Amino acid sequence: LAAVAYTLNNRPRKVLDWKTPAEVFAEQLRSLSTHGVATTG
Repeated sequence: LAAVAYTLNNRPRKVLDWKTPAEVFAEQLRSLSTHGVATTG
């Protein structure tokens, strides 16, 4: 079951411009870290 989940979660998706969900997530994290996050204090 874990192998099937891994395969599905690491399959490139047309809706993501043929990137994997992990690639898109990593891009989003990099975008947040380069633009910064507002803090209060």
